[in-house]
Amino acid sequence: MIYLKGGVQVILGFVEMKGMVGEKPWSVLKITDSDRNSSAAQIQTIDSDGKSIFGFKIPKVTAGSLFLGYWKTNAKNTLNSTKFGVEYNNSLGKPVSVKGWYKYESGKDYYTCEAPYMDNCPSAKKVDGAEYVDEYSIKVSLYTTDAFDNSGYTDCLTGEEGELNFYTSSRVVGKGGVEGGSTDGQWKEFTITLDYGDKEFDPNQKYRFAIVCSSSKDGDKFWGSPGSKLLVDDIEVIYKK
Repeated sequence: MIYLKGGVQVILGFVEMKGMVGEKPWSVLKITDSDRNSSAAQIQTIDSDGKSIFGFKIPKVTAGSLFLGYWKTNAKNTLNSTKFGVEYNNSLGKPVSVKGWYKYESGKDYYTCEAPYMDNCPSAKKVDGAEYVDEYSIKVSLYTTDAFDNSGYTDCLTGEEGELNFYTSSRVVGKGGVEGGSTDGQWKEFTITLDYGDKEFDPNQKYRFAIVCSSSKDGDKFWGSPGSKLLVDDIEVIYKK
């Protein structure tokens, strides 16, 4: 559940998050966690077998992803399927931080593939070494748009590289993120403060706002450990008038 809050003001609204859902086992599930005494979202990296069918690439490793935005299937370029960001209501004020709770467990076996990743993702190989331990990622960005396309989502930034990426594009005004490894079965609180650098929040500019939670931080390269699980709960967006 996502809350929009201003300082210590009351909850103003709820925003639905989308999940990447594939073949069983599902990559995103709603679960009940006794430690939180409530439901939470479980995001899981899965072994999606790795194969090529009629020219379409199915990766060996598919990272679970829960995000604000939309899904529009592009079988030939799955990173373009994730349309990150929803229309931001400027009357709320400037978004300054995102808070929430998370728990993370890394999977056992880590897989990587060579670039170009989309072409080689079906043949990802298991790798060994202390540096190959899966980690989670939670990223936030606010980016500009000239006009909202809420049918084709052509104005949305995606998981692709460079100027099309929701985190690295020059259209990004403010951003922040956290990443890390296992929490040893414990829930931990996180706070992400948006960094605006030398850019300003303009109440007259159109923006999209994105939150992306991933069970494998390098999932955009189809790297990760099947079985890695990221649980998230009570995500809040804090803004300032």
